[in-house]
Amino acid sequence: MSSASSNSYGLSPSRKEVNRGRHKAYKGSLCKNCQTNEGSKKCPKCKTVYCSKKCQKEDWPQHKVLCALHSEGEPDINKLTQILISNRLLRRYIAVLIILKLKLLQKPDTARSFHAQIIIGFEPSSIFDFFDLFKRSAVIDASPLQGMLQIHKILPEHVDLGDISKRVPFPESELEKRRTDLSQSGLATLPFGVIQFIYGAESMVVVSAVDIVIHTESMELARNANDLEIPNPFQPGTTIKKPLSPYSCMELVNMLIRQDTKNKWLLRMNMGVNHKKMIKDAWVAFPDYVKQLKAFNAKVALGSIYTAYMEVILQDRGLM
Repeated sequence: MSSASSNSYGLSPSRKEVNRGRHKAYKGSLCKNCQTNEGSKKCPKCKTVYCSKKCQKEDWPQHKVLCALHSEGEPDINKLTQILISNRLLRRYIAVLIILKLKLLQKPDTARSFHAQIIIGFEPSSIFDFFDLFKRSAVIDASPLQGMLQIHKILPEHVDLGDISKRVPFPESELEKRRTDLSQSGLATLPFGVIQFIYGAESMVVVSAVDIVIHTESMELARNANDLEIPNPFQPGTTIKKPLSPYSCMELVNMLIRQDTKNKWLLRMNMGVNHKKMIKDAWVAFPDYVKQLKAFNAKVALGSIYTAYMEVILQDRGLM
């Protein structure tokens, strides 16, 4: 363990910078379905934008799940993913995560766009509240409970997720247009691709798709392969060293979000009943969404904060 400094990971953006980054990146109202045309129609419930009735109808199987959650007062996961990727510090390590998982260092050909699928979830910001839900006897109700966005897993390219895998995040023509824009900005040699953020309580849906450029800084972090220092929540000011890997990179992003107790990064919101229920159901693993729960349970099994909490409990009970 070592002492953590305030700038160990890079400059931490302010709330104003996070908001500015999101509004700059998502100021255009592109159609949620085709991602190319300007949106002129809005869903009356959740305000999702479409360019036509045809696109709205095509997106309905995915949209209806998130729209129902929105109507029930659940957190706006689409908005949270936009905020997540607009945060320059978190985006840097999400980029390293993609580099490692998709083996981009071994793929020097940047002319081909990559495709990353990241499973996300929502869980209590307090580890104690988390373990109150993460048990078979947990009581699920609508009482206020602060939650936060978390990354559960990044999938290798070409993993078949059924209908989700058949959905094209951006048409090839749109990717080519964005590639041309990069070339004109002198960034043509950098890796470029798409992230699909996937979420699901009772079924897995694509929440949002964003294009991302992997900058040299992230490539160098991945290439140098230095150990990552994960903040230790049970001993403030200290870190736990872990070898650089897709999982340790994901854990760092999640722990940085957890450390933001004042919510200046805007990734915390009250949890709804569906999100609470999903954590409880991880003990049961219903077959309808077992892929989502497998990713969630793997995160819990390997995460430092969860294993450290269990050690504290066992020590208190004289079992260690």
